[in-house]
Amino acid sequence: MTADRAGVERHLRELRRLVVLLRRHSGVRPEELAQDLERALMIERALHLAIQNVLNVGNHLLAARGQVVPDTYEQILVGLGRVGIIPADFAERIRRMAGLRNVLVHAYLDVDPVRLVDALSRIDDFEAFARHVLTELGRSSG
Repeated sequence: MTADRAGVERHLRELRRLVVLLRRHSGVRPEELAQDLERALMIERALHLAIQNVLNVGNHLLAARGQVVPDTYEQILVGLGRVGIIPADFAERIRRMAGLRNVLVHAYLDVDPVRLVDALSRIDDFEAFARHVLTELGRSSG
């Protein structure tokens, strides 16, 4: 199976769009989010969608490589590092995204503004992920 390049690129475009939106909120303090529900909800949703795009791309690339579809979101990220689509140390660093996604979706009543601010401080990881994926797409098409 080969990667659906157009589908992957569509996810990456959406990821870039979300990163631009999230960057507007870099530097926000947890106290500000605790007081501004609208801003907090926007950041939560944008982070959720950004992470979901990462996971969807990762799952697709693993399947295209003939890998068994992982049982958990964290395993998608670890698997990308294991097969060399992204560097293993980077995969280890971003695997926490999966946990944040699960909190945002399933434990939304317990989202801590400190955790959101921490995620915003690591927004460059989304761009690094996109660069690694584009490199992989270049390898697979050449």
